[in-house]
Amino acid sequence: MSNAFKCPNCGAFTKHIEITARECFALGCKWDKERGKKSNSILNVYTSLFASAYTLSGLGKVVTTLTGLKAYKCCECGMVAIRKADGEIDSIEYMPPKNK
Repeated sequence: MSNAFKCPNCGAFTKHIEITARECFALGCKWDKERGKKSNSILNVYTSLFASAYTLSGLGKVVTTLTGLKAYKCCECGMVAIRKADGEIDSIEYMPPKNK
């Protein structure tokens, strides 16, 4: 599924595609490494397994329907944000570096 939103990273009003919890988690971990934030590798393994099971079991669709929260990725710059049903950003999970 896709929608169009104004991206806070690149500033463009572009198409955003819905991504899975597994991809959202992977990009969040990548962003932590880019910012030099240390993470617990054992916890990351369990969280990754949970995100995979969550996505593959179909539980993700039930939860997004109940909460209205979905992860969207900007097709222009790759920023990932969790958005509410009205399109407002709830949290940013991945912010790619801006091109200079």
